[in-house]
Amino acid sequence: MASASVNRGTASPSLSALAASQCDHCDLAAESGKSAGLSTEWAQRFPERTAALIRAGVRGAQWCEQPTNHAELARLLSQPRYIGAPADALLNALGGQLRLRPPHGGAAD
Repeated sequence: MASASVNRGTASPSLSALAASQCDHCDLAAESGKSAGLSTEWAQRFPERTAALIRAGVRGAQWCEQPTNHAELARLLSQPRYIGAPADALLNALGGQLRLRPPHGGAAD
């Protein structure tokens, strides 16, 4: 399974959108835009399309990895259709500053 979003300028095409445009036999969760899957048979039958899907996933992961993209990534992920958490909390987590509150107001370790 693969999952990614790629942002170049103002467009943010998802891996699922790319896959949907490339194949008729992919198992896609197009409604959520969160995952794409394909069978070994399909991958062997369409190696160029399979490689394009993998490249899209790698490029999306590389984009997500860049600190200069974290604010936009946090904004995108904060949408209810993705994670739905506050963008500032996601931005902190992307920067390695995840703060967790103990349940029931207890003291943090």
